[in-house]
Parts: sequence; structure tokens; C-alpha cells
Amino acid sequence: MKNLLYAVIALTVASIILYVQEAISQHADKTCTAESCAVSVSSNTIPVEVIPTDCGQKVHQHLINFSMATDHTLYRTDSAAQECYVYLEVKADTYVPPIEDLRSPVNLAIVIDRSGSMSGEKLRYAKEAAKFVVNMLEDRDFISIVMYDEEVDVVVKSTQVSNKREILKKIDAIYEDGATNLCGGMMEGYHQIAQNKNERYVNKVLLLSDGLVNEGITDAATIEGIASKEDQENGISISTFGIGLDFNEQLMTALAERGNGNYYFIADAEKIPSIFDRELSGLLKVVAQNAHITLDLPEGIHVSKAFGGHYVLDGNQVKINFRDIYSDETKAILLKFRIEDGYQQVMALQAQLHYDDAVLKTTNQTLFIHSSISPTPNKQAYDASLVACAMQQVALYRMNERIEEAMKATENGEYERSYNLLHSNASDIQYVTDYCGSSIEIARMDSLNSGLMHQTQEYEELSTDEKKILMKSSREANYKMRSKK
Repeated sequence: MKNLLYAVIALTVASIILYVQEAISQHADKTCTAESCAVSVSSNTIPVEVIPTDCGQKVHQHLINFSMATDHTLYRTDSAAQECYVYLEVKADTYVPPIEDLRSPVNLAIVIDRSGSMSGEKLRYAKEAAKFVVNMLEDRDFISIVMYDEEVDVVVKSTQVSNKREILKKIDAIYEDGATNLCGGMMEGYHQIAQNKNERYVNKVLLLSDGLVNEGITDAATIEGIASKEDQENGISISTFGIGLDFNEQLMTALAERGNGNYYFIADAEKIPSIFDRELSGLLKVVAQNAHITLDLPEGIHVSKAFGGHYVLDGNQVKINFRDIYSDETKAILLKFRIEDGYQQVMALQAQLHYDDAVLKTTNQTLFIHSSISPTPNKQAYDASLVACAMQQVALYRMNERIEEAMKATENGEYERSYNLLHSNASDIQYVTDYCGSSIEIARMDSLNSGLMHQTQEYEELSTDEKKILMKSSREANYKMRSKK
């Protein structure tokens, strides 16, 4: 057990070091090799800067960076490679709010699992975390507290945080009892948010659980669909907090991803308040709201897959909701497109980022990036048109999927299949490094993949709890990779 914990700690420390290195590297000088940068904006009040880059095109406005890159600048017309990839990324600069700054109000619902397994330290720390959030909020913010077992109870109806003493008293009165109706608690959280929802607020559900869903709606796909709908149609996001070793991390991760929030694995109950602190600190530093990308596609080009995010298709326009963007946050998506046979035109792409600047209080900001991919029947010309940084992203998302497959195989006792998947990743890491160079993200993937290869070989010898720790910590690390955390 100690060896596995040391390995998990080492992996976490390595990830932190690499994250810091990545943050430093973002400020390094970049050389522009692009012959043209077709970028325009529709803002009359905020200066816009087109930033030279060797990775597609990038535009900067106030605290927001918007970029787009294709995996190649050419596509093949010989039917051997009738596909292309487009990588879209929004990154926020560091923002430290001045003391006098009037930040965007937050509208939160804290949804707490109070089932029997939460008794003792887990529930005590969960209540401490909820009280911490209340104490950090201002009178103009809104808070609601929902608790659930097999039933759902509203402890505090959505209200402005003006009478903190009364709210804290109600949190203290929460007690453990019963089973786990997670979906019911989640839906009530959304309902409470809706009572005072405002598109200028940060509207978010914080869902905490330590167990498996065994009451109410229990189908994972249905629950995930509810989170997606609330985000897409109602603009309410959700962050999930899995405590201990017995919750369904795949469901909790999917809820955060489909619901445009964050996922946290909390192995030790005493860490609950500090994790809530991290989440709330981000919410109080929102720099952009109602952020979404639209990508206009020419006839004959079809989306076949999305990596790292979700999209809505409306005719020939792809829409990606990023919702709120916080200080230092990166949100990205990789789209794979199928090109119809016989298509031989210059493929024109136009991406638009729409958002409200939450710091300057300006609305309806729009950034445009125009790009194109030209046809070629020549494989050598196609290969030479490779865009290294975009191909790194293609490789990373593919490897991310393989790790998920490998972990499932390991849990099912298919150790050889798991090892082969991870070995394929190791080969791809070497290949992408040779042809596209290395990066902080590639190094992080190499560290995660290598650790899993080693630990999978010893999986049969681990105790039940050690297996759970390995799977949950590895899935969280893999989630952070694809969500750019």
C-alpha cells in the first residue's frame, strides 16, 4: 500500500513541476513562420493584437487568447487520407482582481451527499467546506444548499448571502442517513440555481459524493445527458467532487466534462475544504463569460469526432460552449473532419470566439480567425505540410483515449491488452517527439503512461483499496491532461 501511495505522490509532484514549467514556457519568445495571419475583430473599445506564432493563428484581446491550428496546411485528394483535424483553444491570462474590483456575482448550489457512508469525518469536512464557501461570498452573491440520501432536501433555498449566521446554522444541522440519490440531488441543485439565474452571474452546481448511485435515476448516460442539457440550454455548469474510494469516478468525470465544470478526486476527507477553496478561488476570478466558438464549414466537410470537448451542429456551423473562462485557464477542443470523396477545393474555415469581458464589463466581444487548407494529390507535399504543435495535440488526445481503454482492460483482467495499449502509446510518444518535437504536455503524458505500464504489471498483487487508488488517481491525471488542467 505504501509503495503505491509513494508512486501516486511522485506522479502528482511530477505533474506539478511540469505544470509550473509549462506556465513559464508560455512566456518564451515565439517565432512566426506563418506566411499570413488572417485575423479580424469586431471590437471598437479593446485593443487587439495578432500574435506571431508557429502554430496556426492566434489573436489576443485584453486577457483572452484565441487560437486555431490545423494538423496540416494541405489535405490529400487521393482518398488515402480524406480527413483533417482542427485544434481550437481559448486561454486566459493571469488576472489578480484589485481589492476594489466589483467581480461578477456567483450563484452557487452546493449539493452534499449525506448517505450513511458519509458519516463521521467525510460529512464533517463537507459541512466545513460549505461553510467556508458561504463565508467567502458577498451579500450580492446567491447560495443554496441541497442534501440527498434516498430523498432530496433543500437545506437552504437559493438566497442572497446576507444572513450568513442563519445559513451556517442550517449547514451545521445536516446529518447522515440513507442511500445515494445523486441525480435527484443534482437536479434540485440545478432547480435552485434557476431561481436566480442571470447570464452575468457565474451559475454553478458543486456536487459532492462518496458512493455509487443506487436510488432515483441510476443510468449514467441519462444523468450525463441532464448535465449536458443544463449547460447547453440553460447555461448552468457543474463541478464534481468524488470522496474516498467507492464513488463512480467515470460518472463524476463525465458529469464535469459534459457540464462544463471541473472534477476532483479527494482521497482524504480532510482535503475537502482546501479543494473547495481551489474551486471557489477560480470562480471569483472569472475573466470571460458566455464564451462560445462557432466554426463555419464548407459543403462537403463533416465532423466525425470531437476530442476533449463537446459540440452542437447547426447546419454547416459547429458551436462549442466554453461558458465561463477563469484566470490562467485553458479550454480547448480537437475536431476531426471527414472530407467527401471528390472534394478538391481550397477548404476555407472561419472560427469566431464570442464572449463577454467580465473584467471590463463589455459584452458581445467577437474575435475572428480565417484559415484554409489546400488540396494536393502528392503524399510528400502533404507530409511536408505538417503543423507540429497541432499534430502533438492529435497524438495526445489519441493517447488519452488509449489510457482510458487500458484502465478498463486492467479492471477486467485483460492485462495483456492493457499493456499492449500502453506500449502503443509509448511508441507514439517516441514517434511524435521525433517528428514534432517534445513539449510539456508530451512529457506529462510520457510520465503517466510509463507509470501505468509499470503498475499494470503489478496490478494482480495489489489489495482492493490499492487498486481503487491506482485507478482513481490515474483517471484524474488523464482527465487533467485532456481538459488542460
